[in-house]
Amino acid sequence: KKPKVEEGGGGHVILFTGLIDHGLERKIKGLGGAVTEEPSQCSHVVVDDLKATAKLFAAISLSKHIVSKKWIEASAKEKRWVEEDKHPPDALKEFEQKNGCTLKESLAKARKRKVMSGLKFFRAKDFEINEADCRMIVKSAGGELVDSLPDAPDVIVLASAKDLKGAAGKKYAKLERQSKDFVKFSALRQSIDRKAYTL
Repeated sequence: KKPKVEEGGGGHVILFTGLIDHGLERKIKGLGGAVTEEPSQCSHVVVDDLKATAKLFAAISLSKHIVSKKWIEASAKEKRWVEEDKHPPDALKEFEQKNGCTLKESLAKARKRKVMSGLKFFRAKDFEINEADCRMIVKSAGGELVDSLPDAPDVIVLASAKDLKGAAGKKYAKLERQSKDFVKFSALRQSIDRKAYTL
């Protein structure tokens, strides 16, 4: 069940990732905005220290504004929503260099098409991204996470090295197997590389 958006609105629905700040929440509501925990419901994602989180991956795929908490503080000071571009996440350049992506380009790509559109995935038992986050990331990117392994060979198995050991791993032998980095970089870069992260 999706969490309801808390009171307010006005087109500004804010999601926090890697940050809890009740003072900022009060400022958002004072501006007529709202707070949510669901990436599909938000208009903006506010981060403190930019980290590769499931919510961030989903937000990029959904082409949401990604800003620092200074955007809320500046908006509260002006008593109106200010321009997002002047308040990028802190340490943005370092994050982009580390992950080989440009946030602005990734968001532009996401506006044009869903990076995982038409792809079906099955999450193996020990895959490092939990089921709820995995489903959110895949769905936000236009893909589908199936609950059981079909006979069809077109499903991509999201797995860890542990999943491929012993008898349990044999059932995935003839299928395409991708690691957590496939999910991470598909979302961050908004491009699919089916060779770089295979198991």
